[in-house]
Amino acid sequence: MTPAQQELLNCIRSSLWADAAQPQPSDEVLAEAQRQAIVPLIAFDSMEASQYMAHYLRILYAQDRLVTLFREAGIPMAILKGAAAAIYYPEPMQRTMGDIDLIVPQSAFASSQSLMERSGYKRETEDFEKTDARHVAYQKDGITVELHHHFSSEGIDVEKYVIRGLESPVTAELSGHKFPMLPPLENGLVLLAHVAQHLRNELGLRQMIDWMMYVHAQITDVYWETAFRAAAADCGLETLAITATRLCQKHLGLPDPITWCDGADDKLVDDLLENLLVTGNFGHAHGSGSSVETVTTNIKRTGLFRYLQQQGERNWKAYQEHKVLKPFCWAYQIGRYIHRGLGTGRSGAQLAADYKRSSSRYDLLTRLGID
Repeated sequence: MTPAQQELLNCIRSSLWADAAQPQPSDEVLAEAQRQAIVPLIAFDSMEASQYMAHYLRILYAQDRLVTLFREAGIPMAILKGAAAAIYYPEPMQRTMGDIDLIVPQSAFASSQSLMERSGYKRETEDFEKTDARHVAYQKDGITVELHHHFSSEGIDVEKYVIRGLESPVTAELSGHKFPMLPPLENGLVLLAHVAQHLRNELGLRQMIDWMMYVHAQITDVYWETAFRAAAADCGLETLAITATRLCQKHLGLPDPITWCDGADDKLVDDLLENLLVTGNFGHAHGSGSSVETVTTNIKRTGLFRYLQQQGERNWKAYQEHKVLKPFCWAYQIGRYIHRGLGTGRSGAQLAADYKRSSSRYDLLTRLGID
């Protein structure tokens, strides 16, 4: 851990849990916070945080329009992550907002797409870095909206809880803006699964802090034993929940006198923290993006042929229209990598570091039980 990273952790603890106003962080620490997408959390009153706060308000107003649109159409929906995570922060504006994620019942997905398109939402260009089998992305007034029909990704299945939550959403409020979200148990599983999903690609401190604030608000020892533990275990996320919460106690200042995470493996906790600090928010900390590291990790998880086949089915437009091409999707994906130049612009030393990190990350996933 670098001195700047250690100071960043100190700033997070002070901002969330201390009563006194905190000094402005150094430029180096602020740069670390930008890579982790948590600037408003450690520099709430700074000029650097003002643009994040303006975007926060724009998100809430855009979210209002969506809530009204779907309510008037009679389509159930719930906000995922974003505002549904910010409600747990002492100052919700401290939570950096990105896109708006909303989920609708699978049976209402087609009508939801039509509704958005009639209302001026433009579908984003389908691209390898932006597409996801679980949602379709739209833009309006500079805000990206991801319309989900599923939340779960391969190997991390919380879908039955999401479906159950959609049947009985609760109403939350931020800064006078009301919105529907999943009930507490189901929302917590989504935030935990979000950590797991990003661990397979690029996990940052923002996702971990979202989880910490949820734990602080919801998971007492009693609640863990009577409700959350069984649900987390059912989804294969119990070890991650325990390890991540112990990390929050040890390194991020979580002050709650809970004991349900006392049995965490300290080496695993520290390895998880190292991964957080190295990758940062969506890989910004070391510029990996869809790097050799991420691809290699996924290949180790799923196997080479299966990974190439899955990615080919996802990316080949001709296959989307002509399913008879399915046996050739793996070959298309190989050609795609060759054409796009996997790792383009990265030196031999950088590629070697990518491969080394992929081995470490795969080992971490295995020990957390989410490989």
